[in-house]
Amino acid sequence: MAAYGESPSSPSHPADRRLAAGLFRVEEAALPWDDPLASAARILAERAQEEASASAAVDPEEIRLAQARTGAVMADFHPFVVRAGSLGAATQRLRESVAKLPVEARRRIGLGFVEAEGEGVTVVLLLATAGARLDPLPTSVRRGATLSIAGALVGGLREPELTITPPRGNPFHVPLESRGAEFRGVARVDDPGRWWIEILGRDQRGPSVAALLPVYVGTAIPRRGDRAPPPPEPAGVAEKERLLAAETNRLRSSRGLAPLIVDPLLARIARAYAEELRATGRFAHVSAISGDVRARLEAGGYAFARAGENLAHAPTALLAHRSLVQSPAHLAVLTQASWREAGFGVALVETDGATPGVIVVEVFAAPSDR
Repeated sequence: MAAYGESPSSPSHPADRRLAAGLFRVEEAALPWDDPLASAARILAERAQEEASASAAVDPEEIRLAQARTGAVMADFHPFVVRAGSLGAATQRLRESVAKLPVEARRRIGLGFVEAEGEGVTVVLLLATAGARLDPLPTSVRRGATLSIAGALVGGLREPELTITPPRGNPFHVPLESRGAEFRGVARVDDPGRWWIEILGRDQRGPSVAALLPVYVGTAIPRRGDRAPPPPEPAGVAEKERLLAAETNRLRSSRGLAPLIVDPLLARIARAYAEELRATGRFAHVSAISGDVRARLEAGGYAFARAGENLAHAPTALLAHRSLVQSPAHLAVLTQASWREAGFGVALVETDGATPGVIVVEVFAAPSDR
């Protein structure tokens, strides 16, 4: 059984690591290599080779399943998959993609490839960010188990927080014993199904997800994800923003919450910040240009009593919404009962391989008396 924060029983293949070092043109010892992430990449490469399709290796659900099967600790991920006639051709195509990637302090690398005579080669490169180092935490447990979630924030993050979403129900915060970057919390898991464990920290850019971990309770980890084709998504920015508003209100309705009114001023503020994030290449709640969400609302002339914000980046707006729902902390923002108004902003970005195609900013508010 795999566990987060524990080395896999089968270390990654040396050839995978050599190939990754060549891609990034660094010595193997300098590569931010992650064995569990490499094991997940190999699982995805095997699935893509088996299906003769790259879709299995970039599907977010398949990636999270591979994470649970290997114990890879990650907050966010960027998958790259290449299917080619030879390893040399695949390597060249991957090298062209990674040459454009920004450097991130908390990024880890895993790579796996599968080669079969007459079928070519499939290479999967997984780049993941993680801001936490964990003590061993099983990826699958029995019903009624008590999870001990402990470790330390890394990469300059501080003020650890722990939020959990059960298979059915609302996210809840878990009290932590913390000392500096170290933390420890316990939670009993009774309901069968997939639980989401999320660790957050803060730095000068605001709150940041340090790790998002699926844990299966009283059930086996599925071998395959549900990859039903998503409904078609509109191409225009305004239409994507309306889609996000509709999905948010559908979620709130399913939980007995009042729908949100889309306020035109909040919508303009949200879109402006999405465009700022695209222009600066940064992705954070706190900006050196516009400050935090409260500062942006004050500058825009919106009077509020309380305000909150979600950010997401994904290939489509619908996938961005789904990623927010998976995250306990973001789900808590989406389902906060006190919100009355919201604004949804989208900025389109160039797509290169699996690089996100949309930046999403969602602003929520309880307006002050007007």
